[in-house]
Amino acid sequence: MAETTIWRGNPSQWKNFGSFLFAAIIAIAIAAVSIFAARSASAESRRLGPFILIFLLLPIFMALTRYLQTKNRIYELTTERLKTSEGVFNRVTDTLELYRVKDLQTCHFSVASRRNRECATKHFGRVLAGRFDLCNSIVGWVAG
Repeated sequence: MAETTIWRGNPSQWKNFGSFLFAAIIAIAIAAVSIFAARSASAESRRLGPFILIFLLLPIFMALTRYLQTKNRIYELTTERLKTSEGVFNRVTDTLELYRVKDLQTCHFSVASRRNRECATKHFGRVLAGRFDLCNSIVGWVAG
């Protein structure tokens, strides 16, 4: 049986929201300092004002770095393995073979809370004799 790709995708850029917001705040602060220096009474401060804008390269570089790192991380799920590739200039690929995982079952439960919790039960063939039940482990931990 040939290996076929089931899903291929990238992480969301929303995980970088905090970094992007931080870079925007730094950029606004640098622009405010530059405007304040350009409008000051001192002649030296007025000449220095436009050069302060060079520091805007720092938050732009920070945001661009985070964007490219997230954009160049690729997850690929095939029938036989999970591949993770990452890197902007040097690509590194990690492979996880799935041949020992026979079954995956999800269950939903609510234990003494308003939120529904989800967990997974995995059945392993040769790795573990029997069954590893994550649901019962979490229920015991939450209830106990």
